[in-house]
Amino acid sequence: MTTNTHATAKPAKPTPLDWKIYWAEKKEKKAQEQERKRKRKRYEDAQDVPPVKKKSCNVRRRIKQKADAEKKAAEWRSTRSEPDFGDWDKKEKPKITLRLRGAEKSS
Repeated sequence: MTTNTHATAKPAKPTPLDWKIYWAEKKEKKAQEQERKRKRKRYEDAQDVPPVKKKSCNVRRRIKQKADAEKKAAEWRSTRSEPDFGDWDKKEKPKITLRLRGAEKSS
């Protein structure tokens, strides 16, 4: 941009050349930024560490609920004592016979 030496005068309007320079600098700056990002990405890829994908709130909540449920179940199992049936399962069980509906009519 052209400079104006007079103290009270307004600054000069940018000329087409000034705009060309401005846009060229902006484009160059953007290209440098892209290059820097590409180099950083290449460096991160070289680290052999897979990028951690952020889990959504719902997924985190479900994982937490599942962990809580498992913990609760384990706690419940540890406090519960096995019932003592004694010799009940060794005794001879009575045979249960159910009469069929059609059996009465046919006899």
